[in-house]
Amino acid sequence: MPSLLIFVALTLRDGECLDVIRNVDGPAPWSQRDPVRQAKILRIENTRALHIVDLDLAEEHSARNRAAIEAIARAEGVRIPIQVCGGIRDISDARELLEQRGADRIALGSAALEQPSLIRTLISEYGPKKIVIAIEARDNRTHTQNGQVAHDISPLEHARHMKRLGVERILYTDLDAVHGRRTIDIPAVTAFAVESGMSLTVNGGVATYKELAELASALPRRIDSVVLGSALYMNRFACQGLWRKAEERLYERGLLPT
Repeated sequence: MPSLLIFVALTLRDGECLDVIRNVDGPAPWSQRDPVRQAKILRIENTRALHIVDLDLAEEHSARNRAAIEAIARAEGVRIPIQVCGGIRDISDARELLEQRGADRIALGSAALEQPSLIRTLISEYGPKKIVIAIEARDNRTHTQNGQVAHDISPLEHARHMKRLGVERILYTDLDAVHGRRTIDIPAVTAFAVESGMSLTVNGGVATYKELAELASALPRRIDSVVLGSALYMNRFACQGLWRKAEERLYERGLLPT
């Protein structure tokens, strides 16, 4: 199977993780809501990149999670690329995350639709490797705020507009797949990648190894990365049974990160 970079999602509220790793019969005793501890455990499991969703910034434009984001980025035993999304509305949000809090790249959703000049400025200052545009797609319309707001522009039109501003990567969410209405529409996602001419990180909606393999094998290979969240925390991939057993032994011996 061709390789995909897997971003593991950490969703933060009030400085804590919303999701915890589950064992066979419930939350794993070694998995806590401390985001730094969670990030260290994920790194032990060979996580190569993190996707941090800042719910407080998205919902209230609150900076409550900024310290947690920085702690993850600076923590010994983590030190992997970090992508941050959720509620990034202005240049000060972007600068703080990229220059002070340790984010390697940021993803903007609503701001890209409402303030294209901001995107142009960010691309000019930081380059296209650090700026990603989040596009939520359903019924050939672009949505924002986790699908709550629909806009009268298609995802493809929006992506092409962003490309003209210098954007090179889309964080693409198939809302129907993420919300469990159906499995991810891989031909549609692939077509979007081809027609937009953009590199794609698929955000959620991949729940099985079969879907992951199909996504990795899709041609042409503009889809090079994927964000996995609940599917990983719920142990939907066969290899995770080995991880849980190994972690249980480490926990019993007091060898997991504290």
